[in-house]
Amino acid sequence: MEVPDLYHGRYADEYVVVNGLRLHYTTWGTRGHQCVMLLHGLQSMLHTWDPIADALCDDHYVISLDLRGHGDSDWSREGYAVQRLISDIHAFARELELPPFAIVGHSLGSRVGIAYAGTYTTEVSRLAISDAGPEVSRDAGIRVRARLARSADVKAFRSESEALAFFQDVYPEWRPIFHQLHVRHQLRRNWADKLVFKADPDVFWLTGSAGLREVPFLWNAASHIICPTLIMRGMRSYFLSAETASKMLTVIRGSRLVEFDTGHHIPREAPEDFVRVLREFLAI
Repeated sequence: MEVPDLYHGRYADEYVVVNGLRLHYTTWGTRGHQCVMLLHGLQSMLHTWDPIADALCDDHYVISLDLRGHGDSDWSREGYAVQRLISDIHAFARELELPPFAIVGHSLGSRVGIAYAGTYTTEVSRLAISDAGPEVSRDAGIRVRARLARSADVKAFRSESEALAFFQDVYPEWRPIFHQLHVRHQLRRNWADKLVFKADPDVFWLTGSAGLREVPFLWNAASHIICPTLIMRGMRSYFLSAETASKMLTVIRGSRLVEFDTGHHIPREAPEDFVRVLREFLAI
């Protein structure tokens, strides 16, 4: 079995060196349209956004970025604190001479989006946050660590069929296209001809004390956001609680909340609804 690149020809693969790291990104659509940057979650990669980017790119200029330590971007010996991640994006935006752009983030990408929009306030035209906030509950943190540890326990796959069965088992709520995209793009062949995960194992520590240290910074950043902000929450999600979402509405001026009948992975569980809500928000 070989999983095809289902969106081949719809995007351009690009690389740029910023902060001493080679970052991978894709571009969709025509520059000059409203610019939208898509930021993925922890231990994921930019191609998880392909169906969303494809739905937006006829009338938006869409950039998907592999954050440091993920996908086909370089790993970092300096770590993965959110301050370093937003420094990469700031240098990236300057290198590409981007105008003020919209950020759409999921999970870790949402935390990065909050930090960026609250730090570089005039550079973000809109912010869409998918099922994450400045903090998660202790129970959510434990569940995230358990899920990531399950992936860490899998050292390699012998075939794409085996990898596909793994993603289908761990994420049964996803639409099938996302299982295929993760098999195709989240794994690489190593020297022993085994399929292994691309993400740096060190990003795991963001789920523990390293991530907790960032909570005050993220709430402070949230209080400085001035762009229109959309908070999207999965009603069956363990990750973004109703209490945290309510606090975000108070802290982020002018923000609004839309809830979906999903778990944590809103774009992968209900992509049509996600795109519809996102399009309406970007058109405001």
